[in-house]
Amino acid sequence: MMRDLGLITKLPRIVVAQAERANPLYRSYLRNFESFEPMEAQKTLASAIQIGNPVSIQKAIRTLKQFDGIVMDATEHELADAAALGDTTGMFNCPHTGVALAAMIKLIKAGKIDKSEHVVVISRPMASNSRTSRSTTTRRSWASPARTPTSPSSCRRP
Repeated sequence: MMRDLGLITKLPRIVVAQAERANPLYRSYLRNFESFEPMEAQKTLASAIQIGNPVSIQKAIRTLKQFDGIVMDATEHELADAAALGDTTGMFNCPHTGVALAAMIKLIKAGKIDKSEHVVVISRPMASNSRTSRSTTTRRSWASPARTPTSPSSCRRP
């Protein structure tokens, strides 16, 4: 609709982030969505997204395909570090937000997010009916490989 109204010229790219211990969509993505296999989700710090068989999986896959989507996962270490890194901004970051931030950091390092792009991180558990979600717009400087923070200690301000 926004493209039809002339507000944007291209569609945004969608990225889904999952905890490594509950990542059935990521596993399907690695197989080009040829198959989806539910899994028994293992315990993760990101318990709000500890989902091994998402209810709306077909809708998620359809949306990812429509928006040239990427699916990433994050280890427990990566999500904890990313949440702590986000905390250094003065905003509390829960573990499932740490998963989203970790995915963003990994995509920056892999060159999948260019330094000229604007990134919006929306962190909300898929199974949540809550009206609370976290949205963070990152600055382009984060996408500069030389300045991409990798740990809370590397993000301290001078």
